[in-house]
Amino acid sequence: MKSTVLVTGAAGYIGGQTMLALQDKGFRVIGVDFRPLPPHLKSAADICVQEDFADRYALDLISTYQPQAIIHCAGTSLVGPSITNPELYFRNNFVKTKTMLDYLVKNRIRTRVIFSSSAAVYGEPQTTPCTEEDATMPVSPYGESKLMIEMMLRSYAA
Repeated sequence: MKSTVLVTGAAGYIGGQTMLALQDKGFRVIGVDFRPLPPHLKSAADICVQEDFADRYALDLISTYQPQAIIHCAGTSLVGPSITNPELYFRNNFVKTKTMLDYLVKNRIRTRVIFSSSAAVYGEPQTTPCTEEDATMPVSPYGESKLMIEMMLRSYAA
């Protein structure tokens, strides 16, 4: 039986490329995105669901299919607009991720969560290329929301 991986943000570039790579490696792929998958990605998902990843139907897929991993690529991702509309970024990125994690905990679902963060968590790096050991100093609500998720994931994992 194939191992199952659920990809959030499946219609985006990173989520789509992740699904293609997983398919090439022989995984059963569940793609979740509120946007429709582009035609070139439809065959990359064994199951394709057009829903927000934090909506009940999408969350219930996790219970139904018990994926070995969730690769979390969903989120709102532009630095500039996050400054003029921070609420959208904190809601779409942090709050919805918390909803998903709370669902996993409440339903005692043991799965790996692999998070697609952003270099925006580092702000203006002191040196380039930056590494994961560098100080995090985001300069936008987008970067802050991604860093908040990283911190939350560490807490939930503990």
